[in-house]
Amino acid sequence: MYPIVSCTDEITPLTNEEISNEDKYWQSSMIYGGFLFEFSQTCLNWKAKRSPIASADDINRNISSNILIIGGRYDPNTAYNWAEDMHKTIKSSTLITVDGYNSVRHGFSFSGTKCVDEITTGYLFNPSKKISDTTCKRSPPNNLMFSPKNWQERVEYERLSKP
Repeated sequence: MYPIVSCTDEITPLTNEEISNEDKYWQSSMIYGGFLFEFSQTCLNWKAKRSPIASADDINRNISSNILIIGGRYDPNTAYNWAEDMHKTIKSSTLITVDGYNSVRHGFSFSGTKCVDEITTGYLFNPSKKISDTTCKRSPPNNLMFSPKNWQERVEYERLSKP
């Protein structure tokens, strides 16, 4: 799935030289640059036809139903401002913002945040019903490994040297 989205949805094809430029990735993000560089290597020598990005007019002309957009403020894979831009572009859209210290994950529907789950379920059962833009606080995940209050309990401390 990653290569299809990342290598095909380019209005201008990336050259192998651009893909191989590791510095470009580190300059774009000191946190995720190396990770993005590694994943981008799948696009080297990509031969499939690129899908041009539609204009805002084309998008709005071809969409006749409500669109639900869910964006997380701290999503490591998809920048939140992209969700805001998509919402501004698609006139018939609703933006659900997921906020909170523990929203640093990708994928929000049906992951334990009651607010998002209820909105998503309502949308799936009745997509023609207009939903208001909403901000949901991310519920703590069920997996204790992701809960910050348990991190300290799970880390073993070892002295590096004696005082």
